[in-house]
Amino acid sequence: MAVTFEKSGIHLEFLEPGKVRDVWPCIRNLIVKLEKKACHGEFSADDVFTAAIQGEIGIGVARDKNGIFMIMVFEDVYYPKAHAVNVLGMAGERLDEFMTLFLGPFKDALRERGVAWIECSVSPGMERMHQRYGFRPIYRKLRLEV
Repeated sequence: MAVTFEKSGIHLEFLEPGKVRDVWPCIRNLIVKLEKKACHGEFSADDVFTAAIQGEIGIGVARDKNGIFMIMVFEDVYYPKAHAVNVLGMAGERLDEFMTLFLGPFKDALRERGVAWIECSVSPGMERMHQRYGFRPIYRKLRLEV
């Protein structure tokens, strides 16, 4: 997904698989933070790297004049009757600013690719934050260890 946005001095780039290796040293710590704080065994930072260079998942990188401050990791999901994007996680700072500036353009770019909705599994606190931007609960995700 070769898309970039620029707003209010902030640059958001969705990395092409060939660019991931170059940017990885600058974003690895944020991916590790995502793995440690937001995930529950679904993936590791190494898994994200491998999947991103293979084009299986996307990574969005937001930066300003001071450097990278936010990353977003996402994957395409194909249902029999719909194409969705699942946000695997976000890590960094200034989430409200990021969402305010870039959710609209991100939705537009996804719509052009035939995506019907954005989905994500989130904690109750992140659910409340995302609801401010129009996300709404559809299902409650449960897990039973086997």
